[in-house]
Amino acid sequence: MRTLLYGKYLIKGAGKMREIIKDGAVCVEGSVIKDVGSFKVLSKSYRYDRKIGSDKHIVMPGLINSHDHGNGISLILRGILDGPLEAWVQEFFYRGMEGWNTYDNVMLSCINQIENGVTCFVNHYYSPFDLLDYDRHVKDIGSAVRAGIDSGGRVLFAPAFTNQNYCTYADESFLQTLPEEIKRYFKLGIATDKDKAERLKLYMKVFKDIHRKYDSKDERVRIYLGPSNVHWVSDDAWKEIKKTAVSLQTGIHTHLVETRYQAQYGSKFLGKTPAKHLEDLGILGPEVSCAHSIWLTREDISVLAKTGATAVHNPSSNLRLFNGIAPVLDMKRAGMSVAIGLDGANINDERDMFQEMRLCSLLHRVPGVQASHLSSEEILDMNLIGGSKVALSEIGAIEIGRKADIILVNMARFTTPFVSPKLSLIDLLVLRAKGSDVDHVMINGDLVVRNKRFLKADKSKLLRGMRKWRERDSELDQNLAKLVAHVRSFYQKWDEGEPTYRMNFM
Repeated sequence: MRTLLYGKYLIKGAGKMREIIKDGAVCVEGSVIKDVGSFKVLSKSYRYDRKIGSDKHIVMPGLINSHDHGNGISLILRGILDGPLEAWVQEFFYRGMEGWNTYDNVMLSCINQIENGVTCFVNHYYSPFDLLDYDRHVKDIGSAVRAGIDSGGRVLFAPAFTNQNYCTYADESFLQTLPEEIKRYFKLGIATDKDKAERLKLYMKVFKDIHRKYDSKDERVRIYLGPSNVHWVSDDAWKEIKKTAVSLQTGIHTHLVETRYQAQYGSKFLGKTPAKHLEDLGILGPEVSCAHSIWLTREDISVLAKTGATAVHNPSSNLRLFNGIAPVLDMKRAGMSVAIGLDGANINDERDMFQEMRLCSLLHRVPGVQASHLSSEEILDMNLIGGSKVALSEIGAIEIGRKADIILVNMARFTTPFVSPKLSLIDLLVLRAKGSDVDHVMINGDLVVRNKRFLKADKSKLLRGMRKWRERDSELDQNLAKLVAHVRSFYQKWDEGEPTYRMNFM
């Protein structure tokens, strides 16, 4: 199959090699970009099975979502409002992940992203079934992977792993204060060395099985290791995970200092920052991507830059969950690799990466006439170059020989009534475009969205099936409210003596 994609503008290359071709086109053969140039030349140079585009379109690389969790339905619609992560995550784990089958939930997440121009996405997937409930856990993981594959997307699937501190970052002291009836209801206990080892053994079995079955069998699919975070994973497990990643030449995807309490965990229990701890364990490297990375020190930034690890910036999620603003300007100036992720909790729950990039542009503007900020070009490169580094793949640019992950963005809405000739095309996209402007999506040479219609599944039928979901009984809500109250009280003690955050305080 040979396809010609064309538009009024085509964005070729990335970074310093980026070039805007007016009346540009790209020839796709199979899954690969065969040629790039002017529409006039390419339309006559080859025979095509189909031609897609118009003089209203921008032809550009597909966007990359470098951190997500594969939830199709907004948690807000399920009654889980935004809140500080340490309290919010209790509802996420105990109430937010039941009620429909995994395949449909993950498929809907993939559809929502692809329709908005995201062609590659990380799914750091948390199964609602415990590892010790092995058969159900394995079945659930398989359903999640298959949904990603069937969506037609480029999938980086990282099953999440936790083997300590299941409820707080210091369960040994927290559980001593928790009423017995709450501990029994949620089956909470301190992770023993035996428990940690057993969970690691089971996780490695699950991971190696799905890696053998799915990784690179379809060239759109990679299976990554997904340790949850420094405080949730034992040192022995981290070392085994790194060893396995090197052996299988795959990625490691994790969270890092998402909140101030996670940063405090380092000083309280490690005697160093979590980032420095990962360096000392020998974990960090080019195959490692760290979601959030908000509470980094200057030394941490140097460590991440030196080791080649990538930080994944999640602007909306960081704000929605009361976590703060990542020091992305400092990261970029230090030469760090930075990508962008939606985290399943972007600004309006529409999985719109264009709006996420725009928020990124607005957040990182230092007050004052010197106007230190991230340019639109830097932000697009964070998504595409940073994202391709997370993907360990030659995607993120329209260039001969690369995989054909391409979207066509209709300019009609955001160029009305006119556009100044002084405005750059990249500024126009980052500051004006929306995911709803995407008309066509090609992934790995396969047309997945045409004229705004998703071609791989019936989205309306999927949504009708999900309407059958019903709330669980109120006993869970009552016990969850008690647990969350105790969690809040526990972390309030960590706040004592810490500097208070005030916006623009003078």
